[in-house]
Amino acid sequence: RKPFIMPSMTDRRAAWEHLLRLLTMAWEPGELPPLSPMAWSEIVQLAQANGVAPLLYAAVQRTRAPIPPRLHQALQDRYYQVGVANALHLQELSQVLAALSAAGMPVVLLKGALLAEALYGNPALRPMADLDLLVPRDRIAEVPPLLEPLGYRLQPGPAGHPFAFSIRYGGEIALIKALPLTAVALDIHWNLVAFWWTHYTARLDLEALWREVRPIPSQGPPALQLCPEDTLIHLCLHAGLSHSYASLLNFVDIDRCIAAYTDLDWDRFLQRAGAFQVRTPGYFGLRFTRDLFHTAIPDRVLADLDPGAARQWVVGRLTHPRSVLQGIKPPLSHRSRYLLHLALTDRLSGLLRLVRGLLWPPADWLAARYALSRPAAIRLARLRYPFKVMGMALAALGHLVAARIGIALQTTRDTKDTKVF
Repeated sequence: RKPFIMPSMTDRRAAWEHLLRLLTMAWEPGELPPLSPMAWSEIVQLAQANGVAPLLYAAVQRTRAPIPPRLHQALQDRYYQVGVANALHLQELSQVLAALSAAGMPVVLLKGALLAEALYGNPALRPMADLDLLVPRDRIAEVPPLLEPLGYRLQPGPAGHPFAFSIRYGGEIALIKALPLTAVALDIHWNLVAFWWTHYTARLDLEALWREVRPIPSQGPPALQLCPEDTLIHLCLHAGLSHSYASLLNFVDIDRCIAAYTDLDWDRFLQRAGAFQVRTPGYFGLRFTRDLFHTAIPDRVLADLDPGAARQWVVGRLTHPRSVLQGIKPPLSHRSRYLLHLALTDRLSGLLRLVRGLLWPPADWLAARYALSRPAAIRLARLRYPFKVMGMALAALGHLVAARIGIALQTTRDTKDTKVF
């Protein structure tokens, strides 16, 4: 039999490396080696699957790469689609900032709302699914009424979470504005992490964050940004906790952040990551980015953040960007993501706080989470809850083991299929 699986995987790995080099503008015009139409098809598919098709289009234009016309058209279409969508987002953002500014509310732009222009220089290059804003915790209740005249409406919290629980124990609320052909989503944050359990493991000092914010130079309504060190911390947290290192765009953001902020102070980054107890997510966010893009991250920074061989082994067994982003390994399941969050816990004290909080949560937490009011019902929930959590943990472990066995069996079959008889 002719080889089938392995050559395909080899082609995908080669396409992946070409994509990464194109995204980092490693080639000058005329330097790109000749590629077959099949190789270009693989590169474009990877770019579209990973949300970086507009960036690939810009790289193709810059290098004058001889890409097949059909694929060039697909990239161009996506570039203009993102440009139109982001123009709408930025128009809405201006109105939102004006409304909040009129009420005297400070607003920090996060993620795409900040990065599309500040780091990419062209909003069409950086897709935005929504607009992320950070406001002071004690003013979060003012936001929905202020934005209601613009057409924004509150959305329910995460599945199974009463809205009152999300307000009290989460880190963000969502508002939606319906338009004739689309909708605009706002995520209003008061914390950099929205998962309630990470509040046990990290010690993000929100007052310290707000003390270091900077104004964004703009002709429009006033807005703020985090300092470079806190921006980088947030991007590392987002890559691991929100996307389980399965979004190439997250790593492009980190790479661009490090390149753009020439005043980034690595010693200050280490100090703040330690104070916030997020050194481990910082390590993996930076290490994976450097592995992918050869980003200029000093060796001493990674050595200082290194969580140790055991933690690296655990995270490596759960996920690895190259394997997941190429489609070789499936993304983590919802339950397995909890295991990754445990592995990213910075300190033993944080892990102990998390275990205690998960198994024996406070009565007011249970009351808010399950909309309980009677004391007897709350006491019964406290008795049942540890068994529920342990059952979920065992199910996640079982799912992970089964997935690993399935991958091993598939790899064995693929290896056999590539033998030439």
